[in-house]
Amino acid sequence: MPRKLGEKQPGSWDYNVDYEKAYRELSRLLQVEGKGFTKCYATIALIALRNGSRIGEAIEVFREFLRASKVRIYVRVEKHKKEDYRLMVIPKEIVEDDLTPCFRLLDKDKDVIRANVNKYLHRKLGINAHSLRYAFITYMLRKGVSPSIIAAITGHKNLNMILKYTERKEAEKVLEELS
Repeated sequence: MPRKLGEKQPGSWDYNVDYEKAYRELSRLLQVEGKGFTKCYATIALIALRNGSRIGEAIEVFREFLRASKVRIYVRVEKHKKEDYRLMVIPKEIVEDDLTPCFRLLDKDKDVIRANVNKYLHRKLGINAHSLRYAFITYMLRKGVSPSIIAAITGHKNLNMILKYTERKEAEKVLEELS
């Protein structure tokens, strides 16, 4: 039975995942997963959560981390037609010594890895990979970070997407807090 971190919101990719709970749970999974690919999938998910990235971007950053041991990596932003790059940071909980089996992922197809990470997250946490991106955005919003900075961090080209999401989340919060 998965440790459920969220519940799918109607008409959305959002599972209403709490960033801090997800971070703790993915960090815990890094410690308890064996030496197989599941540890690699937990690592990729933690990278995505920490940076508010798409899973494909997290896979590219993870590959670069394995190749060069860098902890600050610029990655091409997916879904942009031109060559836009964004900074991503490897979480401190990720230790290269524990990732020997992951080197076998370097040559695997990104779509296969992406599908496997999604299956892993669904099985272990009851969420999809994109909900990690939403968790990051919500977390940043609640910390008072402006939507334009969140858009810059996450590689959103169009601020309207961030505004639409963050305003909806804020509206739901206001509604829930009414007495």
